[in-house]
Amino acid sequence: MSPQGLIDRPKRGQSELDSVVKVDQFRSYLLDRDVSTVQVLKFVGTDTLESFGRQLVGLHRPARIDWSARFGMAAPAPSRATEDTPARRPWVVKYDGPCSSCGKTLVKGTPAVWRQAERRMLCMECSAT
Repeated sequence: MSPQGLIDRPKRGQSELDSVVKVDQFRSYLLDRDVSTVQVLKFVGTDTLESFGRQLVGLHRPARIDWSARFGMAAPAPSRATEDTPARRPWVVKYDGPCSSCGKTLVKGTPAVWRQAERRMLCMECSAT
């Protein structure tokens, strides 16, 4: 990975990357090999696919780029509005799951607090304490 956290290509070819297929090319990759759709559906179960999807979403971190520094400009002065706002906004639950502290079920669309370092989701009551 590059210093900015963006994914880039390795400088030299690596033999372990020969079997990697880009997602947008996967369908044509399968069609070239005469694999039927029914066979593809048998590769993994829906619970495994859902678990993989949830883990992938959990790992997502948007890129944070300091554009001012990148183009050699002076950083803008922080506005008064950003100083008055709380450090973190409540996070909106994307998938049903329990609060890591009290076990209360948090349904999709419920506000909660996500603590990335601890990888814990807390309801609003537990996050206040």
